[in-house]
Amino acid sequence: QDMPLGSAKYLSPFTYPPAEFATTGLQGFSCPLDTILGPPSSSNPLTAMKAEHCAMPYSSLPFTPSLNAKPTTPAEEWEWVGGSVPPLNNPDGRRFVGLDQLMELEVVKKGGLSKAEVAAIRLYTGPMGDIYNKKLQGGVIVEPAAVEEGEEPRDKDEGPEVDAYVTTLHALVSAVVKLTRSSATNSMCVYRPLTATQLPEALMAEDGSLRVGVESGCLSTTLHKALAAEASA
Repeated sequence: QDMPLGSAKYLSPFTYPPAEFATTGLQGFSCPLDTILGPPSSSNPLTAMKAEHCAMPYSSLPFTPSLNAKPTTPAEEWEWVGGSVPPLNNPDGRRFVGLDQLMELEVVKKGGLSKAEVAAIRLYTGPMGDIYNKKLQGGVIVEPAAVEEGEEPRDKDEGPEVDAYVTTLHALVSAVVKLTRSSATNSMCVYRPLTATQLPEALMAEDGSLRVGVESGCLSTTLHKALAAEASA
């Protein structure tokens, strides 16, 4: 969604696991998505996705994406993707493209993508991508703790853990799988920003060689080498 790069601190309704790589055996690699997230909504995925962004306790909690200094909320991000008109508050001139217009793209038609899948991809390429990946990588979302009248506000991570974005993440993964099998997508050279300076010990074999690792979140890449280098700085 043409979001500018920045060095903003990431703020979200997530609590994080320890700041290290989580590792697992082959059983983790072959684990079905249903086992990790639970089953998606089977009745109306797009309606379920809207509820996941607009009708949950965390929907109005602001966060600052890692690649954009402007705070936003899950509900606001849904309006940019699932709404019929652009939000009124748009001081930065952010470009709005409706779902109906995106459904006319050749890559969408050849890939056989549904509206829910297109919405999931569009959301991921904006600020929500940070939250989706944290969820896939083991982060948790908590419901804001209730505060009685006269009490001091509590830390945002004191509430109970809740399931979040299950249908959205299923739609996102489904879209990626479809596009990898579609004739509309070709092989190309892409670049990946990297910030880690040292590989974790779990990826080093006893003889000093590297073990194979699999990213549990979605892998963000770009066609522009300079953009990847800037994000790695």
